[in-house]
Amino acid sequence: MKKDNELEELEDKIDEFDKKIIGNFIVPIFVSAVVSLLVTLAFSHLM
Repeated sequence: MKKDNELEELEDKIDEFDKKIIGNFIVPIFVSAVVSLLVTLAFSHLM
């Protein structure tokens, strides 16, 4: 029984880790893409 508990805890940690990776990588990439798009639009208006 002890092994099962350790396995469940490990799975919980992996889930949290996955969420951290998603938060740390996908969100900044998305934000930088949006910012670069806005900058491009702003420059095309100025030209």
